Amino acid sequence: MRRATLCLAALVLSLIFSPLARAGGGPECWRRGGPPALAALMAEHAEAIQRHRDGKPVENWAKIAADLDAVAAQRDAWASGLYWYTDLDEAKAAAKREGKPIVSLRLLGRLDEDLSCANSRYFRTTLYPAAEVSRRMRENFILHWSSERPVPVVTVDYGDGRKLQRTVTGNSAHYLMTSDGEVVDVLPGLYGAKPFAAWLDEAGGMAKRVAAMTASDRVAAVKTYHVRERDDVAAQWAADQRAVGATASAAVADASGVSSLQGRWITSAAAAGRASGVASSPVSARRAGELAISKVIPERPLVRLVSAADPKDADEALWAAIANLHIGDAMIDPVAVALIRSKRPSGNFDTTLLQLRASIAQDTVRNEYTLHRRVHEWFAGASGSLAFEPLNQRVYAELFLTPRSDPWLGLAPANVWSGLEEDGLTSTVTASAR
Repeated sequence: MRRATLCLAALVLSLIFSPLARAGGGPECWRRGGPPALAALMAEHAEAIQRHRDGKPVENWAKIAADLDAVAAQRDAWASGLYWYTDLDEAKAAAKREGKPIVSLRLLGRLDEDLSCANSRYFRTTLYPAAEVSRRMRENFILHWSSERPVPVVTVDYGDGRKLQRTVTGNSAHYLMTSDGEVVDVLPGLYGAKPFAAWLDEAGGMAKRVAAMTASDRVAAVKTYHVRERDDVAAQWAADQRAVGATASAAVADASGVSSLQGRWITSAAAAGRASGVASSPVSARRAGELAISKVIPERPLVRLVSAADPKDADEALWAAIANLHIGDAMIDPVAVALIRSKRPSGNFDTTLLQLRASIAQDTVRNEYTLHRRVHEWFAGASGSLAFEPLNQRVYAELFLTPRSDPWLGLAPANVWSGLEEDGLTSTVTASAR
């Protein structure tokens, strides 16, 4: 019944907006119609979108996709159907009208351009198209994005007609705001669809609850939320270390000799590495050898591997093993798979997806246990509310290590001689524009 009602609403909206667009206004007319207009345009092109998802040719697909992107203010909007405001005041006005929190994305570059920073590209290709994410974002939030700065782009010209173009450095963060624009949480970097959807539910629910509170009650409620979340993250980190340690401990407990113990530990480490996309390294093998030889105290190297009290002290082998515990959080939605396939990645597609899942799983645990944990600490220790601008500067300076004070984003370190005139640096940016 609800599906039929939505389809009818989309049809009505299409009848309203289509004549305006066909009269010469183009996508800008649809854009002024807000999220309902995008929904109507998606409904109008539903058949073409489905054919494209199925990998079938679609006449005028480039124009259809471009029109959807222009209305949504997001590249590849056909896959997610999300409408983004690019003016925060307009987003806040919409949020107040609808009584919804705001999800505000901060990125390098623009979300509606192909060459935005790498994480934002992963957001719109692996995260936003996921049904559990797109539905929540579309129905429960007002969406907004803004640019921290242009993203650095590198082009390698091979001189024979071939060019390789990539973005370098840069990171993105999602800010959860109340309807009046007050930040209540920040999710830094890339996450899998499942934990991202859970964050939308938890932080979004909190933002909605505190919106009607007095200023002092809101600060107290937000602080309480982050204290609890900080403690939960610490407990989960400890649980993950125990889970990783249990596999190795089982090998220690029933090993009948040096060779069998060493073989089991190396096999376990290699399996974790394969599943998480990180190849087993000499470090893991060395630890295995130490564990097998140290019969008197076999747990000593095991403790060194799985007892990083602070996540920042964890090594690559531990991150790989912990990411493997959460590989289920990095499932890629079929719509996202169709979008990825449409971009024609090189190599074996199945292998590409497996490696992508592994990298998303590791991004998720690293970001949650290191960066998001620090965000919880900031909110838990704050004496008042945290305004977006100073908080955002802190995120980019302390979490992403790309402060605004460094115009070269760490790509031109001081005191490192390049052998080039002026170190190969040129700038046409005026002092007032910096």
